[in-house]
Amino acid sequence: MSTEPPRFAPPEPEPEAPKGEESALAPQAWAPPQPPIDSPWASRTASPTTSTPRSAGKRWALGLGISAAVLGVIGVIVGASVALGALIVELTEDGGLAEALDPTSEDLLVGAPGSPQPVEETDCDGACFGPFHLEDADIDVSIFEALGTPELFEPQGTYGASTGALEHEYLAEVWAEEEGTPDECFFTYPNVPLSSDVTEAPADGDSVYFLASYESANEFSTTYRTVRFFETAAAAQEHMTTLHSRIPDCTRYSVGTGIEAWKASVTPMPALEVPSTVAAVGWVERGAYSGRFYAFDLLRGNAVIRATVYTDGAVTEDDARAYAQALAENLATWTPQN
Repeated sequence: MSTEPPRFAPPEPEPEAPKGEESALAPQAWAPPQPPIDSPWASRTASPTTSTPRSAGKRWALGLGISAAVLGVIGVIVGASVALGALIVELTEDGGLAEALDPTSEDLLVGAPGSPQPVEETDCDGACFGPFHLEDADIDVSIFEALGTPELFEPQGTYGASTGALEHEYLAEVWAEEEGTPDECFFTYPNVPLSSDVTEAPADGDSVYFLASYESANEFSTTYRTVRFFETAAAAQEHMTTLHSRIPDCTRYSVGTGIEAWKASVTPMPALEVPSTVAAVGWVERGAYSGRFYAFDLLRGNAVIRATVYTDGAVTEDDARAYAQALAENLATWTPQN
């Protein structure tokens, strides 16, 4: 299923303005639209333990990006000349609007996916890592600058701790409300490391923390990170193995309705180059209007970081992979508690 671009008739010619005066209908420079204060895309809560986070439910950011992209097309058409409007309508009818908007679209990288198990186990008993490692996860802003998302909009510690069970309960409900389908793709929806089936909540005993989030200057590329500390390294490993097995079963899905819907194809991310004590599993989503979503879970001991990047096309797959590898190198430096 694909998103059909909107079709518009050419705008009416402008009335002539009196001499010496500017027409009130003269085309104005288009600025990216801002969501209204009461917009669900601006304020939907993604975690029952926090107030109004933008981080746990990734689709709120995606809806803003896609809506802005479509509204941008509308603004260009309305503000353009009759000739340009006719040209865009012609492109739309020929099915060439997406190509016109995205002339430099790159093919996805191909290759065997990474292993869910690290080459070298971290030498510690039980829970190696916990909330006392959150400071270690506070990476340098230069990593986000290299990614093209240098603007901090959610500092680490903005939201309180949650759990996998609480996040699953809430997001499974929203997935149903937003008509997410098929359920085999539910694992793609959270910004939290979850691999449980949509109908099966994970067991208690873990904790989830929201790390610092960054975005591009135009707010169309966004990054989110969360870390889940499992009760044991074995439980974290089970999550990674389950996630690794679910990714190939999800090839295409949709969530949301109307102009705020996200419809995407899903492919496993080729293996990343990560330190021997870290395992990495990821996937790539490709939507309409150049929209892409890169996601990867990084495991070490009982800690799993889920990092995601949504972009309107400004962040390349190579950029996202370099970002993932930088996070994996950071995770490899954490000192186990025992």
